[in-house]
Amino acid sequence: MTKTNVERLSERFDENLAEFKKEMLDLDKETIFALAPLIAATIDAHNLLKNSDYLDECDAAYLLLFKNPLEMIADVWADYLENDCSDFDQAICDVLDDDENGEIYEFFGGVDEPDDDYEPLDYRRVAHLIMECAKLIRSSTETIDEICEMIQEENCL
Repeated sequence: MTKTNVERLSERFDENLAEFKKEMLDLDKETIFALAPLIAATIDAHNLLKNSDYLDECDAAYLLLFKNPLEMIADVWADYLENDCSDFDQAICDVLDDDENGEIYEFFGGVDEPDDDYEPLDYRRVAHLIMECAKLIRSSTETIDEICEMIQEENCL
């Protein structure tokens, strides 16, 4: 059975957290102490994401474009907590609406050697298009087929 984007993202969150813990344990005690707020925010974000329905399939598809989506969310969540704001929904919206994610965070590679005639995708453009489509879908009364037709007419794909 094929996994949904949300299921795949949940697995990626687990992988991200395991890697984060490993990286933290390689640091000296003083550095770990200095990073305590980020560590707490990362673990908290992971727990909130694993035990809730904060993300839909479209949001998950966007976040799966990145190598470490947990880091993206935890960074914003740490800022929120530092400023005494506990609105996790808004923190996620801030991540999903940030057009600069592709410049800050690494995209997920995971592709085999390209064919000779392969032209690489502009991942920033793809991520931007996915976000624009998500916004369109959220605010539209059109059907998915009508939205896909509009996207094809705009020559986005």
